[in-house]
Amino acid sequence: MKTLGEPWADRLVSAEKLVSDFRSRRVASEIVAFGEAAEKTRRIWERALSNEVITPGVTALEDVAWWIWDRIREEGLDSAFDMPSVYITGPEGVEASSNERIIQRADVMMIDGGICYLNFCPDVKRTAYVLKEGEGAAPAGFQHAFDQAVKVREVIRRNLQVGRPPRSGSVHGSLRATSDPGNRPGAPTAVTMYWRPSWRKVMGAVVGGAGSSTVPIRSPVALSTAWKRGSPPRPSP
Repeated sequence: MKTLGEPWADRLVSAEKLVSDFRSRRVASEIVAFGEAAEKTRRIWERALSNEVITPGVTALEDVAWWIWDRIREEGLDSAFDMPSVYITGPEGVEASSNERIIQRADVMMIDGGICYLNFCPDVKRTAYVLKEGEGAAPAGFQHAFDQAVKVREVIRRNLQVGRPPRSGSVHGSLRATSDPGNRPGAPTAVTMYWRPSWRKVMGAVVGGAGSSTVPIRSPVALSTAWKRGSPPRPSP
């Protein structure tokens, strides 16, 4: 800017939104490829969170991470974020990630990452609760949290439209009216939607809360892949 000097410096306009719009648009074949990448990721993640892989009291987080890595390599693909992140979470947040921590009953686990396919690398998260001895389902509080997430997902899916900003009245207002974590109507909800076509989280729309985007959604690919599956996470017995 100093080099340009006046009057040119004042006439400079950022091209950020132009670049974002260009990178956010997808043709039909790319949307299909993105969906396939998300489906490949979902399939491996959900297997990893089952007793095919996990034995409570025996299996470590790093064992699950390496199992995922082996499955990715078997398909001749690559990971979006190098070693997959396999977490244990608690009241204070993430307690351990892809390390020697042994998975125990009553743990809440998450897998975060994606599988790269045809240069599309979705970022997919899956969550599971490890059942205690004698339990047949997750505790009511955990199930309530999952049910609320599904409710928010459906509100977004019904209201988002290509060419309309997420902060438009129908999306923003519906989220405020529907989201009630802890039975508190109007509690803030934020869902981030972004693209990773060939690099990490770079652009997209934030849906819900004060940070809702005023930039229109430019392609339906996020809508067609982000919520492709609605089944609850599989608990590891």
